[in-house]
Amino acid sequence: MNKDTIKLEGKNHHGKTFNVKYVRPNENRWHSDSDRFKRHGGVPNEYDEALILIFDAEYETLCGFDPEGQFVTAYGVSTILDHAEGRGIRCHGGIPAWDLTEWHVTEIKTFIKGKQN
Repeated sequence: MNKDTIKLEGKNHHGKTFNVKYVRPNENRWHSDSDRFKRHGGVPNEYDEALILIFDAEYETLCGFDPEGQFVTAYGVSTILDHAEGRGIRCHGGIPAWDLTEWHVTEIKTFIKGKQN
């Protein structure tokens, strides 16, 4: 993992762990070694704010996935920072295993604040 990626060691209610990547405006979203990058090329963050990409860490070592794991979703940093305290996030309505707990959200907020300083 690089300095812009963290592993959230705490598991959610389904036993999942997640990797979180911080992507600044105009930086590529995908790791250059990923199959996604090789198929589609660089996809820059076209927004005026940094993005938080969330990955299912179970897949981080499997061929065909990004080094961070299976991509789950992306949020603007303001969305995460403005998220109500004491609440988790349902990252994908159809896959409850990808729910972030309150602990995960707090860790991501701390990570974001560290990147902004």
